[in-house]
This record gives sequence, C-alpha cells and structure tokens, in this order.
Amino acid sequence: MATDRTCCHHYRTHHPRNEMRLIVTKTDKRRRCIRSIEVSLLLRNLHECGRETPKRPLSERAKATKDLLQAASLASFFMDNHQADVFNAAWRDAIGRGKGWRARALKGKAVLLRLAPELDQPALWLE
Repeated sequence: MATDRTCCHHYRTHHPRNEMRLIVTKTDKRRRCIRSIEVSLLLRNLHECGRETPKRPLSERAKATKDLLQAASLASFFMDNHQADVFNAAWRDAIGRGKGWRARALKGKAVLLRLAPELDQPALWLE
C-alpha cells in the first residue's frame, strides 16, 4: 500500500512527501522536512554570529548581518505560526552540543535580541 507520507530523519516523524527534501551528507542520503532544514539554518546562523573574530573584514560583517536578519525572519515565522515548540526543540539541541556551541549560540541570541527585541519570547528560548 503506497503512502503519501515519509519519515523525517531529523524529527523521526512522518510528514507529507511534498514537505520533504533529500539531503546528501558525507556518508549517505537522508530525508528531512523543510521545517527542520529552516530551523537548522537559523541555529547555524546564530552560532556563526556568536563567533568572536577581531576586526572582521567588511565582507564578513555583511554576511553576519545577513545571517542575523535571516535568523530573525525565521524565528519570527515560527512564533507567528504557533510553532515555537519546533524552534525551541532545535534551540535546546544546539545549546546541548557542548560548551563552544552553547557559548556561541548564546552570544548569537544576544545579538539577535538586540536587533529584534520582540523575539525575546520564553517559548522560543526555554532551556
């Protein structure tokens, strides 16, 4: 019997096929839902913005600004669509990856909240 749903490797739940993408990793190919890809991108951007690099070149500052704006846009999307729990699960995963990830993610969060203080919602940032 054919099904129109497939398992998301990231969330370990089933989603409609049209919401899935094939992701190629170093070792194999996996299916992930669009939502998990967006959340991963958001957290990667926060992590990168938390890196300390003295006197960044102009191109890196422009990229950091773009990353922050993109992260703010995605976080806002999850809040506006009542999916803060999805964002929060990924946030807890990111800060649980070790001291370095945690420190950079928290710095990125602080910078993001200076840019978009309306995103300082407990539902997004519960630890």
